[in-house]
Amino acid sequence: FIPKYYNHKVYIHNLSNFDGIFLLRILALFSKEHNLKLNIIKRDSSIISIALEIIVKNKSYTLEFRDSLLLLPSSLRKWAKSFGVSDKGIFPYNFVNDSSINLEYVGPIPNYSLFTDVSLEEYNKYSRIFIHNNWSLRKETIKYCLQDCVSLHQILFKFNKLIFSMFNVTINKYPTLPS
Repeated sequence: FIPKYYNHKVYIHNLSNFDGIFLLRILALFSKEHNLKLNIIKRDSSIISIALEIIVKNKSYTLEFRDSLLLLPSSLRKWAKSFGVSDKGIFPYNFVNDSSINLEYVGPIPNYSLFTDVSLEEYNKYSRIFIHNNWSLRKETIKYCLQDCVSLHQILFKFNKLIFSMFNVTINKYPTLPS
């Protein structure tokens, strides 16, 4: 909510099915506390965009959140490979989804079976980082989330250049691939 970001679009991969749940709760609280307008555009069960209207000195600004999965209907991992950008890395989803796991876990790297869509070779390469160090769920989650953002930015940048070169339009004008 820094003025230089007013009227910008923020892309979140899988906004409709995962991250949007967390974002909506926070934005609803924030908009209620600060008397802001929240406008949600949906199609069926998919959130196309969430716009937050901000009024500063009687002038209206928006901050719009969009689901990049509606532009790029596949995993970020596949898109990173296709566009030749930084991979988002690997993460033990099945480990963190276990309710008995302490979110402050520090210790040996989780077992290979707790990682999804990861080859044994990728897991072994990742594991070597922790031969002499403990694995920290907090640190690795933060690194994974940051890399996820970097990958999405690089993918969207290249995708926008491609669409502009082919059709002379920017992706920011259209929230979905069909549009």
